[in-house]
Amino acid sequence: MRQTIMNRIKKMPFSRQMLLCTAPVIIAAYLVSCGVFLHVMEGRLRDDAAVNMRDVTDRSRYYIESHLNSVYGLFTNFESDQALYNLKSGLSRNRDINTIASYYVDLDVLLKSSIAANQNCLGAIYINFNDGALMVQKFTQFSVNVNYNFADWKEKYPESMVYFVSAQEEPDVSGADISAIMFRLYESSDINGIVLYAIKSDFFTNILTELEVYDDSEFYILTGQGEQLKLRGYEYRMDLPRDTIERIMTGEEGQMIAADDGQYIYATPISNTDWKLVLRVPEESVMENAAVLTRFYLAVAAVSAVCLCLLIVSFTRFVSSPLKKLTDRVTEMKNESLQAVFDVDGCKEINILNTELTRMHDYSQELMEQIRTERDLKRKAELLMLQEQIKPHFLYNSLYSIQQLCQLGDNEQAARMIGALSSFYRLGISGGDNLIPIQKELEHVDNYLQIQKMRYYDQFDYVIDCDPVICHYEIPKLVLQPLVENAIYHGIKQSKRKGFISVTGILDGEDILLEVHDDGAGITEERLKEIRAYLSQEDKGEMNSIGLKNVDYRIKKTFGEQYGITIRSEKDVDTCVSIRLAMTGDK
Repeated sequence: MRQTIMNRIKKMPFSRQMLLCTAPVIIAAYLVSCGVFLHVMEGRLRDDAAVNMRDVTDRSRYYIESHLNSVYGLFTNFESDQALYNLKSGLSRNRDINTIASYYVDLDVLLKSSIAANQNCLGAIYINFNDGALMVQKFTQFSVNVNYNFADWKEKYPESMVYFVSAQEEPDVSGADISAIMFRLYESSDINGIVLYAIKSDFFTNILTELEVYDDSEFYILTGQGEQLKLRGYEYRMDLPRDTIERIMTGEEGQMIAADDGQYIYATPISNTDWKLVLRVPEESVMENAAVLTRFYLAVAAVSAVCLCLLIVSFTRFVSSPLKKLTDRVTEMKNESLQAVFDVDGCKEINILNTELTRMHDYSQELMEQIRTERDLKRKAELLMLQEQIKPHFLYNSLYSIQQLCQLGDNEQAARMIGALSSFYRLGISGGDNLIPIQKELEHVDNYLQIQKMRYYDQFDYVIDCDPVICHYEIPKLVLQPLVENAIYHGIKQSKRKGFISVTGILDGEDILLEVHDDGAGITEERLKEIRAYLSQEDKGEMNSIGLKNVDYRIKKTFGEQYGITIRSEKDVDTCVSIRLAMTGDK
């Protein structure tokens, strides 16, 4: 894939190549600058969001704390008030009913003033001493229902302190408009009781609904047990995940949390309580302006990049125009047999190329004729080289075998061997064309096999069986004999049994198929892979061998890359070397 892309790029005009090289750099630069800008901008938006969330949440918290502290202050004032003291004393000293009634009137005035002073948050005041001996309740609109028994409450709240508890966490207290209760238990030797203040739901509801930092932002109040405070007339749009609540409850004061579901959370504790005020802002609300700026910036960057690319296109056309003219002249020289005229005018480098191409044009005309002559000589030299490569030791061994036959008196066999040897070398070292009829090549192979069969005393048999139809087609000289030689030395001689060699030839469609087959030692799969890899190498090497690669190279050079040698073999079974040729010559 990569090589294909590179080849396509190489084939492009210079102007496109230049545009292809510069355009990505420009686009990348714009994208990088855009990314840096957006990163900085998003960081600023997040920082601003954090500041805004802290400011709004802290102001809300201060408002809540100021009212709750005022209610806390009521306990201090109430405990020291003479009206409550008189009532408690009257209960313990059994004073007359008229006196106690006057104390009730004084207490009622005190409760009314307390309700009036804290009417924004205080919904009701409940007092109960000695399990109902003294019980007073003062409220604004809704009363509070208290299931009170001192012993039971003392067991749940043993400390002598002011407790602040949500109404949903205390089942013994109920009321339509109650969100939380603030109370203290009193105990002495002759009196016990409770003073309870009920905090209105509207107090928290008004705060949570009136404040809004971003679109879809939302305030929460979490109780000490990590529960969302339930308020009359207020529904949370989204419940906080449990893992987020745990992080809020265990985190540090005034912490900013980025939740996994794309939410920004800021939580701060409410003093004198174990509650926390929480603000949730969706990340998409914080980044809404960032999206608008991003689209604007990308649009400007895209228009700028396109304009710059158009400028580069104009510049590259101006620069590449002389190159294109020079290319056209070279193409013209190729198509019109070196008759082009180089008259391109351009920059210094173009002028140098124009001058040198003119000189090369004249020189090329001289070389073309020289190349044609050398090509003919090279073909003849290659054939002569192959003829000289026939191994001398084959001749020596053959002559030695003839000598032995003569010494044994087998003159007839010696004569046959001499005839086969002379015929073999007549074709092998003769001059002439590189291509010969298949019939002559088969005769050459037959002579070679006769000599080898006589030398090795019937160690193998052979047969040459080719379709007569193919015998008049042409084949490169000396391509079958190396294959037969390999069959004898690497196949038959490596096997312990008598062998058999067959040379066959048929028409296979529009091609000729010749095969040299032996049933000798065969070739291992690993060695076969090495041979096939060697044959497939582009580098043909020097012509210092008449082996497989030499034969394959000559066939491909003569008929084309789709022709040549293929090998199949099985160890200790057989080997078959196939030659595929094109049909050339007389039919």
